[in-house]
Amino acid sequence: MHERQWQEAFVTLYANITIIELFNEFIVCIRHTFMLALILEKLDLRDKAMLILEYLRDLAEDTNNNKEVIRVYEAMGKLNQDKKEYQEAILAFKRMLQVAWVEND
Repeated sequence: MHERQWQEAFVTLYANITIIELFNEFIVCIRHTFMLALILEKLDLRDKAMLILEYLRDLAEDTNNNKEVIRVYEAMGKLNQDKKEYQEAILAFKRMLQVAWVEND
Protein backbone atom coordinates (compact mmCIF):
# COMPACT_ATOMS: atom_id res chain seq x y z
CA MET A 1 0.00 0.00 0.00
CA HIS A 2 1.15 3.52 -0.67
CA GLU A 3 1.54 5.98 2.18
CA ARG A 4 -1.56 7.88 1.06
CA GLN A 5 -3.64 4.71 1.30
CA TRP A 6 -2.27 4.01 4.79
CA GLN A 7 -3.24 7.54 5.79
CA GLU A 8 -6.76 7.05 4.44
CA ALA A 9 -7.03 3.75 6.29
CA PHE A 10 -5.93 5.51 9.48
CA VAL A 11 -8.61 8.19 9.15
CA THR A 12 -11.30 5.60 8.40
CA LEU A 13 -10.33 3.43 11.36
CA TYR A 14 -10.18 6.42 13.69
CA ALA A 15 -13.70 7.44 12.62
CA ASN A 16 -14.93 3.86 13.13
CA ILE A 17 -13.45 3.74 16.63
CA THR A 18 -15.27 6.95 17.55
CA ILE A 19 -18.58 5.49 16.36
CA ILE A 20 -17.96 2.08 17.96
CA GLU A 21 -17.28 3.71 21.34
CA LEU A 22 -20.71 5.35 21.18
CA PHE A 23 -22.33 1.91 20.85
CA ASN A 24 -20.17 0.49 23.67
CA GLU A 25 -18.88 -2.39 21.52
CA PHE A 26 -15.87 -3.32 23.61
CA ILE A 27 -14.26 -6.14 21.59
CA VAL A 28 -14.82 -4.41 18.25
CA CYS A 29 -13.28 -1.25 19.70
CA ILE A 30 -10.20 -3.18 20.90
CA ARG A 31 -9.73 -4.82 17.50
CA HIS A 32 -10.07 -1.53 15.61
CA THR A 33 -7.70 0.21 18.00
CA PHE A 34 -5.22 -2.64 17.50
CA MET A 35 -5.43 -2.15 13.73
CA LEU A 36 -4.89 1.56 14.27
CA ALA A 37 -1.60 0.76 16.02
CA LEU A 38 -0.54 -1.45 13.10
CA ILE A 39 -1.27 1.32 10.62
CA LEU A 40 0.73 3.80 12.68
CA GLU A 41 3.61 1.35 12.56
CA LYS A 42 3.33 1.16 8.76
CA LEU A 43 3.42 4.96 8.63
CA ASP A 44 6.72 4.86 10.60
CA LEU A 45 5.04 6.38 13.65
CA ARG A 46 6.31 3.62 15.92
CA ASP A 47 6.29 5.71 19.10
CA LYS A 48 2.61 6.52 18.60
CA ALA A 49 1.89 2.87 17.79
CA MET A 50 3.58 1.84 21.04
CA LEU A 51 1.46 4.32 23.01
CA ILE A 52 -1.69 2.79 21.58
CA LEU A 53 -0.45 -0.74 22.31
CA GLU A 54 0.34 0.26 25.90
CA TYR A 55 -3.18 1.67 26.23
CA LEU A 56 -4.64 -1.56 24.82
CA ARG A 57 -2.46 -3.66 27.13
CA ASP A 58 -3.76 -1.79 30.16
CA LEU A 59 -7.36 -1.97 28.94
CA ALA A 60 -7.18 -5.69 28.16
CA GLU A 61 -5.44 -6.50 31.46
CA ASP A 62 -7.94 -4.43 33.45
CA THR A 63 -10.81 -6.33 31.88
CA ASN A 64 -9.10 -9.75 32.09
CA ASN A 65 -9.31 -10.18 28.34
CA ASN A 66 -6.28 -12.46 28.12
CA LYS A 67 -6.68 -13.35 24.44
CA GLU A 68 -6.24 -9.69 23.58
CA VAL A 69 -3.42 -9.31 26.11
CA ILE A 70 -1.49 -12.04 24.29
CA ARG A 71 -2.02 -10.34 20.93
CA VAL A 72 -0.95 -6.94 22.28
CA TYR A 73 2.21 -8.23 23.98
CA GLU A 74 3.20 -10.02 20.79
CA ALA A 75 2.78 -6.80 18.80
CA MET A 76 4.72 -4.84 21.43
CA GLY A 77 7.53 -7.40 21.30
CA LYS A 78 7.75 -7.26 17.52
CA LEU A 79 7.69 -3.46 17.52
CA ASN A 80 10.48 -3.32 20.11
CA GLN A 81 12.42 -5.89 18.12
CA ASP A 82 12.12 -3.74 14.97
CA LYS A 83 13.34 -0.73 16.97
CA LYS A 84 16.30 -2.86 18.15
CA GLU A 85 15.17 -2.49 21.76
CA TYR A 86 15.83 -6.14 22.48
CA GLN A 87 15.51 -6.08 26.29
CA GLU A 88 12.04 -4.54 25.99
CA ALA A 89 11.14 -7.06 23.27
CA ILE A 90 12.21 -9.96 25.48
CA LEU A 91 10.13 -8.64 28.38
CA ALA A 92 7.06 -8.31 26.15
CA PHE A 93 7.49 -11.83 24.73
CA LYS A 94 8.00 -13.27 28.22
CA ARG A 95 4.85 -11.59 29.46
CA MET A 96 2.99 -12.87 26.39
CA LEU A 97 4.13 -16.42 27.20
CA GLN A 98 3.08 -16.06 30.86
CA VAL A 99 -0.43 -15.01 29.87
CA ALA A 100 -0.58 -17.71 27.19
CA TRP A 101 0.36 -20.31 29.80
CA VAL A 102 -2.45 -19.11 32.09
CA GLU A 103 -4.87 -19.28 29.14
CA ASN A 104 -3.50 -22.70 28.11
CA ASP A 105 -2.98 -21.19 24.66
